[in-house]
Amino acid sequence: MYTKFKDMSKNFGPGLLMAATGIGVSHIVQSVQAGAKYGYVLIAAIIFIHIVKYPFFLTSSKYVSHTKKSLLDGYYDMSPKYLVIVLGLTSIMVFAMIALVFLVGSAVVANIFNINIPIAWLAIIYMCCCSAVLIFGRYDFLDGIIKPIILLMIITTFATLIIANSSFSSVDTSFVAEKFSLFRKEHFLFFIALLGWMPCTLDVVVWNSLWTSRKYKDDKKPIEYKKVRLDLNAGYIITAVLAVAFIVLGKIVFFEKVADLPEKAVPFIGSFFEIYTKNLGQASYLIIAVGAFFTMFSTVISVLDGFTRTFSHGLAILNNKAGSKKNKFNISETKIYNIAILVIIAGAGLVLLFLMDNMKQLVIVTTIGSFVSSSIVAILNLKLSFNLSTQSKEFALNKMDKAYYYACLAAMLILSLIIMGIVFGF
Repeated sequence: MYTKFKDMSKNFGPGLLMAATGIGVSHIVQSVQAGAKYGYVLIAAIIFIHIVKYPFFLTSSKYVSHTKKSLLDGYYDMSPKYLVIVLGLTSIMVFAMIALVFLVGSAVVANIFNINIPIAWLAIIYMCCCSAVLIFGRYDFLDGIIKPIILLMIITTFATLIIANSSFSSVDTSFVAEKFSLFRKEHFLFFIALLGWMPCTLDVVVWNSLWTSRKYKDDKKPIEYKKVRLDLNAGYIITAVLAVAFIVLGKIVFFEKVADLPEKAVPFIGSFFEIYTKNLGQASYLIIAVGAFFTMFSTVISVLDGFTRTFSHGLAILNNKAGSKKNKFNISETKIYNIAILVIIAGAGLVLLFLMDNMKQLVIVTTIGSFVSSSIVAILNLKLSFNLSTQSKEFALNKMDKAYYYACLAAMLILSLIIMGIVFGF
């Protein structure tokens, strides 16, 4: 039975890495805050955005199984400028986003292990450790650790919910959900931010295609679309279910403590553990601590690999397909990866050391960049899906499928325009 389970588990990997990327700040910070502030009402928003983004994530499974190449290759084949645009937008966001996720990850580490060094330096140390792991372990390491980590996250999350529900089941909190209103600016901004990071930004679909193409790189047989789609669906569903679970946890445990929960992610983590320990005890604290640690560890290391792999493969495509030999550099993709990861941690380190006071502005920049980038990726993925529809009967789209794509794209574009309008005061 174990052998059968092990063989079946080999079909999973990139989809679970995608889940690990999404189950991080958006879950242990935003989802918990959503439940604590507004009750269960934003569960509907979680379901909505997963439906809207799904066809664009599915493009990854379709394209990789059809071509054995990543979406970056697909963008280049449509037009080199598309690849350049995607890399350019990624460059705008990378340093601030890496700094943010490692900042939250380090806050979890600091609170669990009572580390008192400045959080910026702890984040830099954390980045260096993860970078070393990726330089020497690469995809094989990620693929090896992600399955037990995802399983551990699921177990600890639902164990936490069971303990919390048994401790707070007698409290009536039905009034909380009525407070939320889309017509209040602060509520709407929170709503938009939650949607933007659920299940993750659409940039991650590119990472998923890179991980998938890497997984099957040495496989001489054609890639089975059903297997790749099953892997994607598994990761996608896990992300959605855990997002709902953290909203429920937020309402059950923290609804009475909304005023005590800081808005910023780093102090929020400290309050999160403090309130949890006070109400549910040290034994249950260990469960949520283990879950939070591995949740953020899987996020920071997969995000770091995703950004680095995007740059290394994207630049390798541009280099290898340069117009003449004179324009090409004699450098392997592996070396580009090593250089890229060092540049990324150096840039993110500078952000942490010198721009901590401007973190709010950096969050705004990354949020806008993520929305714009997501909209562009959505457009490109729609084009790829429509192209595949004409090339393969397996991926043929009927009128309803196309209408679904267009409706989801319209929703993405509208959300992007709204957030830009609010930020810039249009």
